[in-house]
Amino acid sequence: MSEQERAGDSSQADGALRETITMFEQILEVMPDDEMAIRTLYDSYRQVGETSKAFSMLQRLTEIVLAEDNHDLSGFLLDQFSQYEDLIDDSCVPLIERLQQFADTAPVLSEAETAETVESAGEAPALREVKIGEEDRKDAEVALVWNLYQAGMITEDDYTMILKDLTEMVSKQAMVPSTVMHVLFDRSYSHFSSVVAYMAKQSGSPFISLANFDVPGELVTLLPAEFVYHNAAIVFKKIQEDLLVAMLNPFDRKLKDAVEEMTGRTCHYYLITAEEYDGLLKKMKEAL
Repeated sequence: MSEQERAGDSSQADGALRETITMFEQILEVMPDDEMAIRTLYDSYRQVGETSKAFSMLQRLTEIVLAEDNHDLSGFLLDQFSQYEDLIDDSCVPLIERLQQFADTAPVLSEAETAETVESAGEAPALREVKIGEEDRKDAEVALVWNLYQAGMITEDDYTMILKDLTEMVSKQAMVPSTVMHVLFDRSYSHFSSVVAYMAKQSGSPFISLANFDVPGELVTLLPAEFVYHNAAIVFKKIQEDLLVAMLNPFDRKLKDAVEEMTGRTCHYYLITAEEYDGLLKKMKEAL
C-alpha cells in the first residue's frame, strides 16, 4: 500500500470517528446518562487523541456503573484509570476508591459458568427472519396514538385524524411502514417537536438526526428488506458487536424482541423521523 493510500485510509477512519463523536454528543444532550453513548464517546475520544474528554467520559461511565451495580465493567474501568495518572486529582480519588471497593465485592464465577460465558461470547447466531403479523404492527401504532392522547400530546380531533390516516395507509399496502410518525410528517403536524421529545423521553430511546451521517449500505441491509419495509426498524450503525437501530415507534417491545432475535446481537434503539427512515429505505433499495 502506498503512502497516499495509507493517508487516505487514515483520513477516512478519522472522518468516521468524528461522525460517531458528533452523533453521540447529540444523543447525550437528550439522554445524559445513556451508557452506550458514554462508552462510545470514551473510546472515540481516545482514538482521536482528545484525552481530557475521554477521561471525563470515563468518570461519567464509572458513576453509572456504580449506580447500576454493574460488576461486569468494574475491572475494565480500574484498568483504564491506571492510564490517566497525570489527570487524576483529589476530586477524582474518592470515585476511584469507590470503584475499587465495588470491584473487590464482585461475585466469582465457577469454572463451569466461566467456560459457558466464554463459549457463548464467541457465538454469532445466524440471521433468521422472524415474522410479525400485520395486526401486531397496527396494534402497536394504535397503542402509541392512545398513549399520546392520554398524555395530552395530541387533541381528541388529532387522535381521530391519526387513526383514520393510519387505517388508510394500511389499506394501501405500500412498501413503507404505516406509522404514526409518517402520519405526523405527512400532515406537517404543528406540535411535532413536542411529540417527538415526549416519545424519546418516555421510551428511553434518544431522538437523533442521521442527515449528516454516512450509513453504510451493508448495515441497512442487515435485516431482510420485507421486514424493514413493513416494521419500521433498520440498523444504521455498528459499535463493536452492538447494533444501533433506528425506529419510528420505540414503544414497540415486540418489534425490538424480533430485531434482537433475528440479529442475535445486543441492540440499542433510537428514534428518527419518518422522512429519514424513508431515506434509509431508499438506500436499502439501492444496495440490493
